[in-house]
Amino acid sequence: MSAFASICSRLVAAASGSGSSTSGATTQHYISEDKAEEAYIDGDLEPPKELHLPLRPAEHGYHPNPYTRDAQLGFELLDDALGPHQPWEDHGVTSDGVHVRMVPAPQPLLPLMYGKTYVPNVSAIQVLACIHVASFRLIWDSRIGSAGIIQRFSHYWHHFYIVWRGIMHIYAPRDAIGVQATRSYGPDGQLQYRPTADSQVIDICWTNVDANIAPQEDKVRAHIILGSYRIEQAGDGCNVTFIGQASLAEKGPAYIVRRIATEQCETIGRLRTAVEHFGVPPYILDEREILVMQLQQFLAETRKTTLRAHVSQPGSFTLVLDKKRMYPSGVTISLVEGEGASSLSLRENADRLELSVDAAGVGKEFCIEFEPRDKEPEPSAGTGWW
Repeated sequence: MSAFASICSRLVAAASGSGSSTSGATTQHYISEDKAEEAYIDGDLEPPKELHLPLRPAEHGYHPNPYTRDAQLGFELLDDALGPHQPWEDHGVTSDGVHVRMVPAPQPLLPLMYGKTYVPNVSAIQVLACIHVASFRLIWDSRIGSAGIIQRFSHYWHHFYIVWRGIMHIYAPRDAIGVQATRSYGPDGQLQYRPTADSQVIDICWTNVDANIAPQEDKVRAHIILGSYRIEQAGDGCNVTFIGQASLAEKGPAYIVRRIATEQCETIGRLRTAVEHFGVPPYILDEREILVMQLQQFLAETRKTTLRAHVSQPGSFTLVLDKKRMYPSGVTISLVEGEGASSLSLRENADRLELSVDAAGVGKEFCIEFEPRDKEPEPSAGTGWW
């Protein structure tokens, strides 16, 4: 039995009330509300914690990561799905140029989903930025209603909360708690410590973790088996493959489940369109780990970006700009503030901002906002192809 089949059979059994579900190092017990209340009274379980999405998810430095085994399982599932033994059903190529395949699964599971397309004129790390920056991802991933970071473990690894949209009164919104992780390979095929400008293959994955945080009001708690993208440099662009599967926790109308699965595969076609219309959001190259990132926010209507970070050591880092598409006339710095702002020096150079922080800024926070120099009038509420 494959890794996917093993996990899926346990989730189906759990949803039908016949047991518990085990996912790698994390064991999730599915029990009724009455039984849960008895367990809390008897002291067998801790009451669920409140959800807290902080403005500074790594306020005192990156947190120790308790979910490395969960992330490793996610990568193993991705490798398994892309192997030769999955019984894919071919659903053809969509009008957006996405090749869709699926492996059927019994409800409340979504099918194992596969979507692949080619995004021209981008590097692997640029595609990673389009996926990693949540406020940019909301432009092209139409299933996501909102998302936030609970804790940061490094620049690209974090503990997150996510909400998927409902469909009128027919299908309730789903929420989930998980971990985001990345792995990357350089030109020599060797595993890298972190994604870099010369990465040739980058994997980014999300998988469920048991954080004992209750579902939020009017939401049904879903279980992310795997949500992942493999980004492979191919000529002047990248092949991007989506692999995903989740348990929706409750059964729904079959046509709704089919629609959700198809839309999720097709989102990478919207990713390609977003790159063509907007370009790539700004991203940071920080080889020496000068920064502890807190927040990056991108506003599609104005192309304004806000970065909040604090300084772990003196040195230099780079903020890369897409001047071919997003910022053809460069950018204007509209705000620099925070205790660490006075220790920051900045210079615009070709397709990037070069930033340096001196020793006086160590341990202090700064916030930078910048917007396109060719700023357009504020759009109306209905503006936007998305």
